[in-house]
Amino acid sequence: MLRKLMKHEFRATGRIMAPLFLLVLLLAAGIRLSSLWYGNEIPEGIFTSWDPIGVLLSLLEIGFGISLAAVFVVALVLMILRFRSNLLSDEGYVMFTLPVSVHKLVWAKLWTSVIWFLLAGAVDAAALLITAADMTLFHDLFRAVQNTLPEIVGDYTVQGILLIAELAVLAVLLCLSQCLRFYAPMSIGYSFARHKTLLAVVFFFLIEGIVQTGVVLLSTMGDPFLQDINALLTAFLPEMELQGAMGMAILAVLVYDIILYCLTAGMLRRRLNLE
Repeated sequence: MLRKLMKHEFRATGRIMAPLFLLVLLLAAGIRLSSLWYGNEIPEGIFTSWDPIGVLLSLLEIGFGISLAAVFVVALVLMILRFRSNLLSDEGYVMFTLPVSVHKLVWAKLWTSVIWFLLAGAVDAAALLITAADMTLFHDLFRAVQNTLPEIVGDYTVQGILLIAELAVLAVLLCLSQCLRFYAPMSIGYSFARHKTLLAVVFFFLIEGIVQTGVVLLSTMGDPFLQDINALLTAFLPEMELQGAMGMAILAVLVYDIILYCLTAGMLRRRLNLE
C-alpha cells in the first residue's frame, strides 16, 4: 500500500517537478551552446549593449540562476502543500478512511519528498556540469582519478566505502529532517479547532527555538565529552577520525528526526481536528 501511496504522490507532484527539471537542463544547454558559439569567450560589453543576442544571454543566465534555486524551493513548497491539503484539509477525511496506518500515510509523503530533494540536487549538479564542462575538464578529471584511484583503493578502501555510505545516510536523514520540521508543527497546529495555520506557524518557531537552544546547550556542556571521543578515535584509529565525526552527526540528526516523527504521527493519530 505504501507503494501505491507514493505512486499517487509522484503523479501529483511530478506534474510540476518534472517540467521544472527539464527547464533547468534546457537553460543549461542554452548557456552552453551560447558559450560554444562565442568560442567559450563571450565578447566584452555584449550584456550592456542592445544586441539581441546579448539580451538573450542575459535572460538565459538570470533564468538559469533562478531555476537552480527554484527546484529546491518548489520541492519544499510542494512538500508542505501536499501534506496540508492531503492530510490536514478536507482530503484528510478520505485519506484517513483508507485501510492504511498513519505511519504509511506519513512515510509516503516523506519518501516522495526525499526523492524529489535528491533529484533536485542531481539535476542542479548535472546542469552546472553542462554549463562548465568540456573535453579538457573530463580529461583532467579522468587523469586525476587514474592517478589517485590505486592509492585510495590500496590504503583506504574500507574507510572510503564507509565515508560514502555515511554521507548517503546523512543526506537522507537531513532531507527527512527538512520535511519533519514542517510536518510536526503543522500536525500540532491543526489539532486545534481554530486558527490552525497561525498556530502551526507559532509551533514551528517554538520548536525551532527549542532545537536551537538545545544545540547550544549540548555544544557547550558536551564539548569535553566530544573532545575525549575525538582524542580516543585519533589515538587508536587516526584514519577513522572523520568516520567517527560523521557517525556522531548521523546519530544527532537521527534522534532529531525520531522525535519529530513521533510527534507528527502521534498528533495525526490522536489529536487531528479536521472540522
